[in-house]
Amino acid sequence: MPSVPGSEDIRSFLNPKLKCCLNEIDGAFSGGSHLKFDCIENAGVASSFDQLWAGKDQDLNGAAPYATLLAGFGGKPISGFYALEGGSLRRCGEFSEFAALGPIQGYRVDPAQTVVQQNSVGAGNMVAVGTPLPIPQGAAFTHIRTEVRKKGKTIPTTIDEMRRCPVLLRAATVVSCKKPVPGVNPQKTFIDSAAAADKVRCATGGVVQIHVQMRQIHEITGQPTMKMVDTVLDSSQLSTISIEEILKMRRGL
Repeated sequence: MPSVPGSEDIRSFLNPKLKCCLNEIDGAFSGGSHLKFDCIENAGVASSFDQLWAGKDQDLNGAAPYATLLAGFGGKPISGFYALEGGSLRRCGEFSEFAALGPIQGYRVDPAQTVVQQNSVGAGNMVAVGTPLPIPQGAAFTHIRTEVRKKGKTIPTTIDEMRRCPVLLRAATVVSCKKPVPGVNPQKTFIDSAAAADKVRCATGGVVQIHVQMRQIHEITGQPTMKMVDTVLDSSQLSTISIEEILKMRRGL
């Protein structure tokens, strides 16, 4: 989606990796074909969703984070923090996963009403649970975070906020370049054999996979925790998008 009304503008600062891999021609050239190779393959670089979401291209290549903002019909954001309401989910628009200043720690808190439970944490307290979720590093993510926080976005930090919006839905992009084809000119994939990382580059991605993870990071005493959805752990839940088909539709081919 070109924009998210009233909040983040994707074209300006979000999803830079997708932007690189969806546009194969440098916009500064009005005639002919001037291929750019700023789409960098990252398939196979991460063994878990958390590692993938915190990943990025090398700093010298723009440090584009793999973390991705998903938007649905009408440009409304999909990824982010959610409230549990009677078995259904409602997005908490005041929060953003991109607003985190450091690793996102999950906590266990007591419900709003006092309950008699052995493992209750006690009124006004919260107990850390699980391993903190790493966030991307580098200038590109810092810029995104700055812009998001300018719009008043944060992450849940108080007990009331954690009780209200305990579920986190995140998305991350995995891009694969097409293999070079002998005899075809111009080649749209370049492999830098001397590069330790970011060595496979292409003018446009061959296939992009959007991995998602939905998990309840804040537990509430006495209430069941929602089952996690993770497409890296369970590849059967993954949908594959053909970038070539998207490009054809965009160009009217």
